[in-house]
Parts: sequence; C-alpha cells; structure tokens
Amino acid sequence: MLSRWNKIRQTIILAGIALCVAVLCPAVTVELNDEESEKQLKKTVQELVAFGDRNVGAEGNKAVATYLQKRLSEFGLEVALQGGELQNVVGLLKGTNAAPREVLIVGAHYDSAKKSPGATDNGAGVAIVLEQARLLSRLSFAYDIKFAFWNGEELGGKGSKAYVKEAVEKKESIALYLNYDSVGFDSGKCLLDLMHNSMSEKIAKRVVEINEQYKLGYTLTQNTKKCFSDHRPFWDAGFCALMFHCSDHGPAHTPKDTADQVSYPYAWKNAKLGLILLSQWVSPNK
Repeated sequence: MLSRWNKIRQTIILAGIALCVAVLCPAVTVELNDEESEKQLKKTVQELVAFGDRNVGAEGNKAVATYLQKRLSEFGLEVALQGGELQNVVGLLKGTNAAPREVLIVGAHYDSAKKSPGATDNGAGVAIVLEQARLLSRLSFAYDIKFAFWNGEELGGKGSKAYVKEAVEKKESIALYLNYDSVGFDSGKCLLDLMHNSMSEKIAKRVVEINEQYKLGYTLTQNTKKCFSDHRPFWDAGFCALMFHCSDHGPAHTPKDTADQVSYPYAWKNAKLGLILLSQWVSPNK
C-alpha cells in the first residue's frame, strides 16, 4: 500500500496549530496555518451566502460562477467553463510531465437548494476546495490537479454528469476524484462519514490512517450515509472516487443553513485530510 504514495517524495510535519507540507519535486515548502485557513474558509462561505439563492437559474447562481472563475484565476490556474449552460467551473493546476497525464480532481457543487442560503450545503464544500487550490497552487506536481465546481447537484448531479460524460468521450485518465458535500456542520462529536465503493475502499482506509497519524481528531465512519452527490457519476463511469460528508445533515436544505452554522475548525480539518491525501497520492495503477 505505501508504495503507491511514494512517487512524489514529501514530508508532512504536524506541530501545534501549523501543518507544514514540503514537497521535494522540486523542493517547495508551504506552511499551512490553521487560523489563516479557517479565516479564508469563513470569508468564502460568507461571500457565497451573500449572493442569495444559488439554485440553478437564479441570478445568484450565475454570479457565483463568475466569482469562482475569478478566485481560481487569482491562484494562477487555467480556468475553463464546462457543461454548456450548466457552467461547471474547472481550474487546472498543470503538471510538469509533457506526456499525457493522469488527473486528480477535487470537487464540490456550488448550487444550493431553493430558499436555502446553502452555507453547510454546500458553501463549506466550495470553500474547502478553493482553500486547497490556493495552497496547492504554490507547489509543482508531475501530474495535473483539477479543482472543479459543479452546478446542478441539487437537480440530480447534472453538472458532474456532464463532466464525466465528456471525460469518458475524451478518454481522460482520472486517477482519483474527491468530493466535498455537506462538510461544514459539526453536531459537536466531530463525526465524518467516508462514502466509498469497492474501488475507493483503500483510499478510505488511507484517510483513516492519515486522521490517526496526524491526530486530526475526527471520528470517522464509513458508508453510514447513502446520499446522492457528485461522486456517483464518477463511480458509475468506473472512476475511483471518495465522498467526504457530515454524519449529521444539520440545517441543510432549510432557510436556517446560514454561515454561522458552519464549524470552520471542523471544515479546515476536512480540508487538511484531503491536502495530505493529495500530497501523497500516486495512481494505484503505477
């Protein structure tokens, strides 16, 4: 199992409130500061909620697509709209290999249910992916990483389905997809559910090891929830995908799903799980 994680040599040191990630191909160090990243997460969620309704077709939904393009561009990523009128927003952190590359994708849906501010579902997920993009954009990797924001999840995953359909047609080599949906609400027990299938079971086990090794403090469950989200189209197409999801839906899909309902320390721990996983990842086929 460990041989799958060693192609990109790295050192991850957890000390106090600072997590330092040093990726040595080339040698670059990014210091991850809990206080700063929690502040960034809160700022993003508040900005998303301020757009008003983000359900498909609403003016707020269209405005968020523009907002996400701007944020990703600020990180120096190549940004594209995908899915036609759905306007999936995808930022590419291009790898250094000249040959066709395997792709890692991290994603979250940016639309919200009608009459819901959508802070925990799914403003927090969007904020996590943006924060991961901000931090990882400072590094250089051999492979491509895409940071994707899907539209129409609340309508049956229309955005992610459109992306996967195109990916299959183009024969895109997707090594791993990580999905963040309803990942900001903590009922007080720091529970997190890892939703996986047989293909991604080993990835879920690795997340459990990371949680223990770096003492992130989650109580992790596996497949307690059976919710539909944007990981499902990837599963259906035979891609390896893992879903991070709160064990308690809390105020999701209600008018009470406001920014103050998000636990930002909880959400940041979630982001760190993914950051460590991504920094260690090498395709299982290698």
